[in-house]
Amino acid sequence: METQIGTEFQEQITSGRHSALEAYRSVVYGKPGLGGLLWYELITGWLGPLTGAIGIILRRLIYRRFLASAGRGLVIGRNVTVRHPHKITIGSNVVIDDDVVLDAKGGDDSFITLHDNVVLSRGTVLSCKGGSITLGESANFAIGCLIHAGAPVRIGKYCLLASGCYLVGVGNHGFENTDIPMMAQPSMAKGLTLEDDVWLGAKVVVLDGVTIGTGSVVGACSLVNKSMDAYSIAVGAPARIIRKRG
Repeated sequence: METQIGTEFQEQITSGRHSALEAYRSVVYGKPGLGGLLWYELITGWLGPLTGAIGIILRRLIYRRFLASAGRGLVIGRNVTVRHPHKITIGSNVVIDDDVVLDAKGGDDSFITLHDNVVLSRGTVLSCKGGSITLGESANFAIGCLIHAGAPVRIGKYCLLASGCYLVGVGNHGFENTDIPMMAQPSMAKGLTLEDDVWLGAKVVVLDGVTIGTGSVVGACSLVNKSMDAYSIAVGAPARIIRKRG
């Protein structure tokens, strides 16, 4: 199923129809009312940079109050950005390292779900652009991974992503009409899926519409533009299957 992506959100915050405060609230908090925004600002501004064990303990106790839900054993590092927190659900024993971005802004179809034992390493960005992001149990993201979701992006259980992987769950903009800026032309997103127990090497790029089957391995610096059957091993740009596991 494809989802059309437009530039409505950009128009909303740059059109001048809203005050700077209202545009900011729409981007970072996503719920009406000044009181909730002030609470969010106080908590993230004070606790976000707090160092040491005290910072980890206080963030665990207090951040859960504005998330949709959070399980036991949550660890949140320093300077973690949380946008539209009421659409973010976190399971038990999840570790979120310093400088991670969890950005669930958008409509009702935009949300982030992290299941139990997920690890997000430093600098990882999960960004909804009209879609949703779901990470299965024990998914592990190394430093600096990026997901953009214009449609559902689903990561299965026990998936392992090395540093710098980019999952492009957004479609390509149309460019046929030269009288209209490309960013204003229709863009259809299909989303993408990594099934269980997938391993992506460093700096792998996975394009929109791709499904990588269970137990597959993709070599470093590969570009995956076509779906892969289960237990495949692929390398290259574009990636090609060189053999099967087992």
